[in-house]
Amino acid sequence: MPTEGSSQSSYRGTLTEVDKSIEDMTVALNSIRARGCRCGRKKYDSAPRISWNDQLKQSSFQYAKHMSVYEHFSHVGRDGSKVGERIDKAGYFWRLVGENIGEGHDYFHEVLKDWMLSPSHCELIMNPNMQDFAVSRYNKYWVLHMATPMPVDSKRGNVRYKN
Repeated sequence: MPTEGSSQSSYRGTLTEVDKSIEDMTVALNSIRARGCRCGRKKYDSAPRISWNDQLKQSSFQYAKHMSVYEHFSHVGRDGSKVGERIDKAGYFWRLVGENIGEGHDYFHEVLKDWMLSPSHCELIMNPNMQDFAVSRYNKYWVLHMATPMPVDSKRGNVRYKN
């Protein structure tokens, strides 16, 4: 995992720092998924690699900013929005979606450690059906969005959100 000296916690820097941050987060999450782990009482074998997605970056950043502006730490936005609606707004047509949020960490590896210690947050990270992700930080708020796209020419039926 990255060290505190890495640039991964900042989206305020140059493009090079942002690209490095994306690479660091992708490596960290895929390393965990590759080796498998225990989430609470449930053991997860290795899971397929996930890829960075710019639409999920947009949705995760907008929600981190929303939580910061309203000082509102919740999976339900002050406007009543839920993760699927936020990802829809970013233009990602999803079949499966999930969200982890965190507060108060300076570095990605710190919030990731907390997510891995929480069974429900860990389960989202280890979900083998997830294909895409993005992580954003705005002030003290962190948001991880994970999703799987809807197959081409499909319509979404029963909508369920996994926080």
